[in-house]
This record gives sequence, structure tokens and C-alpha cells, in this order.
Amino acid sequence: MRVLVTGADGFVGQHVVAALLAGGHEVTGGIRGDAPVLATLTTEEAARVTWSSFDLRVAASVRRMVRGAEPDAVLHLAGIASVSQSWREPETTFDVNATGSLRLLQALRALPARGSAAPAAARRPVLLVSSGEVYGADGTAEAPLLEDRPLRPVTPYGASKAAQEMIASVLADDAMRLIQTRSFQQIGPGQQPTFVTVNWARQLLDIRNGAQAPVLRVGNLEIDRDFLDVRDAAAAYVALLEDPRAEGVFNLCTGRACSLRHLLELLEDAVGVHPEIRVETERLRPAEIRSLVGSAAKLTAAIGWTPRHSLEDSVRTLVESLDHATRPA
Repeated sequence: MRVLVTGADGFVGQHVVAALLAGGHEVTGGIRGDAPVLATLTTEEAARVTWSSFDLRVAASVRRMVRGAEPDAVLHLAGIASVSQSWREPETTFDVNATGSLRLLQALRALPARGSAAPAAARRPVLLVSSGEVYGADGTAEAPLLEDRPLRPVTPYGASKAAQEMIASVLADDAMRLIQTRSFQQIGPGQQPTFVTVNWARQLLDIRNGAQAPVLRVGNLEIDRDFLDVRDAAAAYVALLEDPRAEGVFNLCTGRACSLRHLLELLEDAVGVHPEIRVETERLRPAEIRSLVGSAAKLTAAIGWTPRHSLEDSVRTLVESLDHATRPA
């Protein structure tokens, strides 16, 4: 398949591109700048991608990218992924995540159909990545969130993703096989340091290497999250695009709750330091979901996907990927 991946040089995007290339697919990578900024793709992999610059905020730019790609399938990853940023820039978050998805869907609706409209396999798979944040309400390992749970977001980011889902359900046409994943928190190499796992890992490495005093600055540790290895997420996205039966809304998660305190302990063990822990009020969010854990039973039933990597493996891989950059020469 010719697959258009928006946000292809982002954290998740690079892992998805690598998985698509390994599966023999052709990839057009939609990116914001003139050249991709790569952390995990190899030079050889990057050379096999057709890179296309675009701006989700500009309809003409989105149309130009889509027409140039002529995709058989689309994976829409581009957008603002930071809850903290969404509090600082709610208008931009909605314009990029919700209205940007509208612009993409409109551009796709203008493309010629892949074949006759009758066979289901001829429909173009379009996968839009949403978030577990759309639920808002608590989900625990004992009562994980299911796809039929009402959407009650409590952050601008979560609200923008809920709006994205509703826009997609209205604008998807008969030529599309619409898939939407409510993806829970992901972990792995290439993630930006604004995200808690990388932020803590880099602080711990700096402490170990003597570049920071032995004090780790954190926010609220008394919350639970469902952490998924980015390699498992990439495998799920590719499988959903490839399987002509996959359609609808799916949670993408592990179903396992992990407190941020336990995550921090795993990071400390992986780095080999155990500093003083200091909670800073400026790291606390205006609204915090106490527990966000989902059920992936629907996804497993649909395509047979299950996560392969343990959280310990994910943490170890992340720390190893950061270690060479923080260890003194």
C-alpha cells in the first residue's frame, strides 16, 4: 500500500514509518518543516520515505500534500499531543487537532475512490489517532474504560480529541474505512523531554553523571496511567490499516495500571540512582485525572493484537536510548 503518515517525524510517527517499511509498504511522510527531524529512523529508512511538508492549519497546504501522496491508506498522527501545552494554548490545540483533522478529511473526500464502491476492501483505510484523555472519568485496572463509555474530557487536549472524533464520524464517506484509536500514554525512544517519562529519565541521568544535584523535581505521583510501548502501538496501527475488517473506535492500551510513583521507581532502578524526590507546585496540572486505564479487549478481538513489551522492558529501552546523549564523553 501507499500509506500517507502525517506527523511522520514525530515520536510515534517514526516508529510507525519503520514498521510500515518493514512490511513492504510505500510511505509518504507528512511533516511540518522542510526536512524531517529524526531521532529513531535510520538514514537508510529515511531515504525510502517521500517527505512532504504541510501545515494542518492551512487547508490548501493539506490538500496539496494529500493530492501529491495519492494514498491507498492514511494514518493521521500529526497534532498537539501535550496536555500541558493545551492548557497554555487551547485555541491552537483545537485548530490543529480538531479543525486540522477536518481539513484532512475534506482533502481525502476530494480524492478519487480506490476502486468500485461496492467491495469493502476497496475503501481507503483512514486511521485517526485520538486519546484515552477523551474519557476524562477515572478508569482502573479493576474497571477499565470501554469504548462505550461517555466522553467527558477535562482538559483542552482531551476536548480537542473528542471533537476530532465527532468531526470524523460526520465527514467520513463511503469511500473511507474509518478507524479511530483512543491511544493511552506511550513510552519509548524519541519522545520529547516535555513528557514525564523522558523528563524524569533525563534528570536521573544528569544526576548520575554529576550534571544535576541529587534532587529529582516531579509533579503529582499519586495518579495511575496505562503505559504502552511505542513499538506495540506502531504494530497495532499497521495491523489496523492492513486488516480490511477493522473499522470503528478502539482503545489502544495494555489494561494495566501503573502509578507514576512506581514508574519513577523503575526509572531509578534502570539508571542506578535514587535521589531526593521533590514535588513542585508548578508541575501540577489544573485538572488531573486520578486513574486512566483502558481495556483493549475490542482491539484484540478485532485483529488479534496484544502488547508484547513489558513496562520494565520499555523503561530499560528508553533509558538506554537516552544514555549515550547524557553520559560524559
